[in-house]
Amino acid sequence: MMISVRSLLLAATALFGFQLVAAEPVVVVQIKAGSELWHAYAEPPRLSQLLAEVPHPEQQYWPAAALYRQSEHLQQQKQDLLSRLQRLEQHWQLRNHTQNILVLQSIRQQVSGWQLAERQAVRIDYDLARISQTANPRLDPGHYILRLAPRPEQVLFVGAIAEERGLLHQGAASVHSYLKALPSLQRTDPSWLYVVQANGQIQQVGRAYWNRQHLELQPGSQVFLPLHPRILPKEFRSLNQELVQLVAHRILL
Repeated sequence: MMISVRSLLLAATALFGFQLVAAEPVVVVQIKAGSELWHAYAEPPRLSQLLAEVPHPEQQYWPAAALYRQSEHLQQQKQDLLSRLQRLEQHWQLRNHTQNILVLQSIRQQVSGWQLAERQAVRIDYDLARISQTANPRLDPGHYILRLAPRPEQVLFVGAIAEERGLLHQGAASVHSYLKALPSLQRTDPSWLYVVQANGQIQQVGRAYWNRQHLELQPGSQVFLPLHPRILPKEFRSLNQELVQLVAHRILL
């Protein structure tokens, strides 16, 4: 006679007065690939195990794939940064500088809407993870988000502009060619901008006549336009760096 596992558990509960509880998963992964899928692992999986769960891998644009780990520290950084932006806004309110106030309000609104998690410094390559041990790391315990999508059609501009702006990706075009399509850039740094490529790489790019650099954008990249130095009193000089670090950990929905 065959006895099911469920029957044994029920018998143990009745006989000994305790209930056997399944172990909590040590890794939980949310896969965002059009639809949302959840997977739980009792032991830390390797990257290839996670990627094997992805539906229709041939439809994904793997150069922009990203793995994030939930982080309370980043959420606190976001709140601290919002507070600093508000204090800087108050600084310019006392001086009745309307244009500075408006651009700071725009940045604060942008940051408020960002979903953040710690982007993992690992290349997400569906084929390579199956054949290379170094490209197939084991995940540490925690809650993760794997973001996948078909090839993006836009690049996203954020920072010291009136609002976030998505522009159609242009093959082989320099980042500077996109700036012509943006409204007033008077409150942006005239010398530098930052590119967060779709693969997570952060690049500082010169944009003035004396330091202009040619840099092409990957589809799905973000371009952060920093605040003009004259808007930043001494105690706020690190604000642009703090902002671009958050941009790098932003989950694009």
